[in-house]
Amino acid sequence: MRDMLGQEKFKATLQEYMARWNGKHPMPYDFFFSFNDALKEDLSWYWKPWFFEKGYPDLALSEVAIDKKGKAKIVVTQKGSLPIPIRLIVLFTDNSTEEINETARYWKNGAKTFEVEKKFSKPIQKITLSGLMIPDVNRKDNVWEAGK
Repeated sequence: MRDMLGQEKFKATLQEYMARWNGKHPMPYDFFFSFNDALKEDLSWYWKPWFFEKGYPDLALSEVAIDKKGKAKIVVTQKGSLPIPIRLIVLFTDNSTEEINETARYWKNGAKTFEVEKKFSKPIQKITLSGLMIPDVNRKDNVWEAGK
């Protein structure tokens, strides 16, 4: 949530919730409704799968295609039902890296795939999806390596 809203907006919204409910006995719905009201945004697309459905977080690198000119097409598929951020780490043959990030908001309108088409100036050695701070039930489908 903090990644999606940004540090300042998340902090301000959380402080607004605490001010509204200080000394009272809030329920989870009070938290959700306070955030929605303070942000002037309906986040039910986020709250519902995370707190009321029996889903799981799972993204997969479903396609990586690189042409001879260095243009890559990377496709991430949402296998699970929880909206989680997308983090791609591209490792080049010289051991430098580049990150491609997208917040969980990307999944808001029901998208099931995320595509990146980008020309890289260096040869790609490996692409890794997610990081240790992003939950994923199956990390075996989160890595692509050149030549494998």
